[in-house]
Parts: sequence; structure tokens; C-alpha cells
Amino acid sequence: MDLSWPLLLMLAGLAAFSAAVQGLTGLGFSLVGMGLASMVLGPRNANLVWTLLAGPIALSMAWRLRRYAQWQLVGWMLIGLAMGLPVGVYALAVAPASVLSRIIGGVIGLFAVYYLLNPPVRRHHVTPAWGIPAGAVSGVLAGLTNMSGPPAVVFLLTLGLSKNTLRATLAAYFLAGMISKTTMLVFWQDLLRVEHALMAATMLPPLTVGIAAGMYVSRYVSTRMIQKIICLLLIIPAVMLLLAG
Repeated sequence: MDLSWPLLLMLAGLAAFSAAVQGLTGLGFSLVGMGLASMVLGPRNANLVWTLLAGPIALSMAWRLRRYAQWQLVGWMLIGLAMGLPVGVYALAVAPASVLSRIIGGVIGLFAVYYLLNPPVRRHHVTPAWGIPAGAVSGVLAGLTNMSGPPAVVFLLTLGLSKNTLRATLAAYFLAGMISKTTMLVFWQDLLRVEHALMAATMLPPLTVGIAAGMYVSRYVSTRMIQKIICLLLIIPAVMLLLAG
């Protein structure tokens, strides 16, 4: 994997931008970063580097919002995650890059369109135990694309949680998922290598600046409007990945 300075500077800027989106809107670090990073590094390397970068963000959010988290819901989703994550990591290890690119592009595109349309969420007959299938699908996506958010977000939205409870529960779930996935990657077919860790380490300073800037700006702008703009922009790399695959 190329570790040239131009590439590192490009990825540092992408990490800062992705983190700023996360700080501004509360979501989107992997959705924004994976699309562009996949075109630069390839889908497999992008997945591994962005997994390492997502850990500090999840830890920061989980700690800051820990008193709002619904731990029972986290537990239900983690049961599902334990089922789906090994499937996703196995697929990451064996699937051709072209297939990975198409899957990443499809996930980004579907979530962007879903969020733009903002359909009403039906809350009938949804119980916390539905977190198991949501976690299982999320786990497969976590391993395969590093974008575990959509199924977990949709499930928690159906429960009518407050904004802080939703974000805190997601952050706790993502943190546990990142720890589980990173541990699995270390021991699974030598997927995670030293160069991935070095590349992620070089991007931590701009990532920190980006998320702090995003959180600061979020006080003064409409996050819903920014989310719509970001989703529109996400359609571009989604289409490019689908065509490139």
C-alpha cells in the first residue's frame, strides 16, 4: 500500500472533512469517508483504515453521552452483531475488490436516498428484541463495508427515542462494534497490517480538528439542511463506485 506524502495529505483532508460532517450532523463519518477513500485506497484498505479511525470518534461520543445510553438496547443489538460481524469480515477477506466497490456504492446510495426522502417511521409492533435482526444486518455491513449505521439508526428511530438517547445508544453500540471488529481483523487471515495502523495514526490530528470544528459550527447552522446537502453529495461517489466495480 502506497504511503507517499501526497496520498497521506489527501487522506488527512478526507479524514478531517468526514469528521467535520460527523461533528456537525452526528453521523456520516464512514458514509462520507468510505466512498472517497475506496476510490483512492481500494475498498479493502479503505475499510481497514477507516475502522481504526472510527474507534476514537465512537469512544469520544460514547463517553460524552454515556448517561443517556439505553444499555438494554445496546445489548440486544450486540447479540445480532455477534452473528453478523463474522460473516461480514469473512466476505471482506474473500470478496473481489469490484464486488466490494459495488456493495459500498450501493449502501451509500441507498442510505443517501432514504435520508433525503425522510419517510415516516412506523412504530407499531416494534420491541427492543428487534435489535437482534437489526444488529445482525448491521454486523454484516460493519465487517463488509464499515458502514454499520443504517440498520441500527432505522431500528432506534422506530422506538421514538430522544435525540440524546438515540445518539448515545448508537455511540455505545458503535464503540463495542469497533472493538469487536478490530480484534477480529487482527487475528483473521492477517487482514490488518502495520501500514494500516500507521496511515490511521497520521490522520488522527486532522480528524480531531475536523470533529471539533464540526461540533462548533453545528451550534449556528441547521443540521437538517447540512445533512441533505451531504446526502446529495454522497450520491456522486456512490454512482462512481457502482460504475467502477
